[in-house]
Amino acid sequence: MESIWSLNAFLIFTGLSFEIASAWLLLSANRVESPGILIRFAVVLLLVAIPLQIIGLLVPELRIASYWFVLGALPLLLPAPLLYQARQSQPTATRSQSAISPAVDVSTGDAQKDFHEQLMRIPAVLTKHPRGLTLVEIGRAMSVDWRRLTGATNELLRLNRIRKEGKRYFNQSRK
Repeated sequence: MESIWSLNAFLIFTGLSFEIASAWLLLSANRVESPGILIRFAVVLLLVAIPLQIIGLLVPELRIASYWFVLGALPLLLPAPLLYQARQSQPTATRSQSAISPAVDVSTGDAQKDFHEQLMRIPAVLTKHPRGLTLVEIGRAMSVDWRRLTGATNELLRLNRIRKEGKRYFNQSRK
């Protein structure tokens, strides 16, 4: 039985695999702290892919076995170990801090000062917005990450200085 696959198609397919792998690396580069190596490797993959495809267009027709296309698909696996290595090389503190915008000062005095300031400012901000605000909107109005306001809003709710309806907070004076 004669193969329907040709060397031309194999080279073009392999070049396409390299291009897809480089696109994967470029799209993933913004997810790691130092994307330089991923971008350089993606450029190298593109520099290999384009000549492969040009050669595939120029070589004479030559029939090959279909299992060669498995080899042509292997470049699609190249980004996985590179991305894994790039993510593992990030410092642990940086990865955990990226989830929380501003770094929290853990010194007791500053934390208590911030907490008391939030207790005073949140009702004032809510007074300016009679339709209420979500916690994220309160954070934006105060230029503070909303996660840092949960303790103060819970305390204000407990003291009945503010109230909550659904996700929106209101100054207690509003009925």
